[in-house]
Amino acid sequence: MSRLVLAIVMASLSAWAQDWPDFRGPERNGVYPGTIAEKLPANGPEMLWEKSVGAGFSNPVVANGRLILFHRVGSEEVVEALDAGTGKPIWKQAYPTKYRDDFGFDPGPRASPVIAGGQVYTFGAEGTLTCLSFASGERIWQVRANEEYGVAKGFFGAASTPLIDGNRLFLNVGGADGAGIVALDKDTGKLLWKATEDDASYSSPVMAEIQGKRRLVFTSRARGLVILEPADGKVVYARRWRSRSNASVNAAMPIVSNDIVLLTASYGTGALALDFSGGGEPKVLWSGEEALSSHYSTPGCWMAWCMAMTAGRSTGSRSARSI
Repeated sequence: MSRLVLAIVMASLSAWAQDWPDFRGPERNGVYPGTIAEKLPANGPEMLWEKSVGAGFSNPVVANGRLILFHRVGSEEVVEALDAGTGKPIWKQAYPTKYRDDFGFDPGPRASPVIAGGQVYTFGAEGTLTCLSFASGERIWQVRANEEYGVAKGFFGAASTPLIDGNRLFLNVGGADGAGIVALDKDTGKLLWKATEDDASYSSPVMAEIQGKRRLVFTSRARGLVILEPADGKVVYARRWRSRSNASVNAAMPIVSNDIVLLTASYGTGALALDFSGGGEPKVLWSGEEALSSHYSTPGCWMAWCMAMTAGRSTGSRSARSI
């Protein structure tokens, strides 16, 4: 069944001033850095255009006045560039897919497109990782990651959005022979390093500063928290945090701010807040399902949570359990 993508204006063109080129925004933290209109028109926002789209859970991304749409149409996964203001097609690229999940759910892509360095990256449900030119849609490279790295099918296919940083692409791939997490050259798709034996979760990774150092932060299906060196994939910290149920997939993204890391899982597990500010082994600030439990959705109140956690860290308070 097709759905509709809607583009609207929020009472002023300032809503277009900032790009949204990645999953959960420019910093992958769910925060819009631009100006948002304080008041909507009396009759609501004006609809600019609408478009019927195919299957999938992948959200659109926007940069430089273009909207990138990733969806499944028939037996193809399709990437399209549209004019963000008018919906007018600019280019389209497609490739065949035979993906079907074992539950008969939606067969479309799950991961968000990413726009970075003049290129568009997509990761399809069948594990096809593609790099396209943002300007023309020309295919630059493509890797069938599930085949390349021996990835098991899993419940719902590949769903983790790649992370681009510098010249590297980091992916929660869940492959065999130490390819649980991989780093690829973003311009060629060639393997730079691989790490862990962990199955892939559906969580997308983040790059964050922890104890003054830039770290890769992943949530894997097998263990939970995995923190790595970006340059070589060395695991600097790992902690098991997942349900004992095999049905658990660890889908929410890790949240990192002020040396605090938040994980959340479901099926009786709940959330875990770790404080790395003291150096060495992190301090558990709080944990458990009574504090917070989210299976698929990344908590959106991270700024308030981090402020409360920072205050609690200095006073020993545990009052932030209610956030």
